[in-house]
Amino acid sequence: MGSLATRIFRKLGKGFQYPAYWNLCKREIPALSEAEKGKKRVLFVHPLMALGGGERVTRDLLAGLDRERFVADMAVVCRNPLRPNLFENELRAVADHLWDIPALVGSLFNVEFFAKLLKTRRYHHILWIGGNSYLHFLRPILRRRCWGRSTYVIHNDWPEFLADAAQNQDICDDFIAVCDYIREKLHAWEGVSKEKVTVLHNGIHTEVFDRSLYPKASYRPSLGISEDDFVVSYTTRLDAEKHPEYFLSIAEELSDLPQIKFILAGDGILRETIRQQIEAAGLAERIFLPGMIYDVPQLLSESDLYCHCVRYEAWGLSIMEALSMGLPAVVTKVGGIPEFFEDGVHGRMIPYDDQTPHHAAEAIREIFSDPHRERYRAVNRARAEQFSVERMVASYERQLLKTELDF
Repeated sequence: MGSLATRIFRKLGKGFQYPAYWNLCKREIPALSEAEKGKKRVLFVHPLMALGGGERVTRDLLAGLDRERFVADMAVVCRNPLRPNLFENELRAVADHLWDIPALVGSLFNVEFFAKLLKTRRYHHILWIGGNSYLHFLRPILRRRCWGRSTYVIHNDWPEFLADAAQNQDICDDFIAVCDYIREKLHAWEGVSKEKVTVLHNGIHTEVFDRSLYPKASYRPSLGISEDDFVVSYTTRLDAEKHPEYFLSIAEELSDLPQIKFILAGDGILRETIRQQIEAAGLAERIFLPGMIYDVPQLLSESDLYCHCVRYEAWGLSIMEALSMGLPAVVTKVGGIPEFFEDGVHGRMIPYDDQTPHHAAEAIREIFSDPHRERYRAVNRARAEQFSVERMVASYERQLLKTELDF
């Protein structure tokens, strides 16, 4: 009965929200100005914005596109546009126009709004940021082709994301993948022609992730970590796919080296569980949970090594940020990581298997004991500079300019 009452309450709640959703969808869509008519008009469509790598890349692209040549609009598909998204202010600051589109499955309000948006703004290029299951109930209007080109952008190598991309081949002209690994898997697993997939690597702000800009420590003293301790850091979402529990196993294996401390920065559904496990294991003085942080470069500047051991990782922006700060890293050999990370050159690359925590502990022990580990700084910094935001934006601009101006 309780479950039934909950379902009824939720349906009633949605019903009461319909007028507010309808008002959102009735918002005026500005007609094209004379200046906009002479530029390439691009629409980014992003589902369910959070605070991950794909969202950051979208923000950087919106901010970086040359406004002398491009108009960059954005549609954020969200569960509840009545509640501002964490990224909303940043996105509004960099997009020429931004619309929140409610993801009420089957609702005619948002379908009508989206159809009007496409017809009014007449975009030369639409970039669907995957996995975009939102495409499925927009199919009737997407076949009308009131735009130039449609591209599906894949930031994630999860099998379900690749399958979703392949299912939308009929309404997308081509694909952008962030690494060769995704391109190969789309072809091998889903039968997508390699010729339809362009690889454009994501980039980071190397000018911000520069160790020389952060000479003073703040995290170490606030957490009670001394200057002589060896700090292993990991910035991530605290959920199952990112394996935050590995830090407990690694710390236990390195119990003979108490000067190695671990900072697990981020937030997520597992944060309280991990905290309880740390306390139960007696590791509260070795593993620290500062929560969500917004000055990642500062944390990395106070770290000695970055540890990133996961099952899926298409590119790994956080790994690239650590390299930019000159840190050696311990990473798993998955996804697109081997395309920019070389074992023994940038740190250690380990297999992902049942023994991953043990492999990681041994790799950390090796780097900790290396009297010449400072050699990583210049090499890793130089590697990261090859994947700057500026280069990423330039590669997207070249791709977008291939679309015909008139259609």
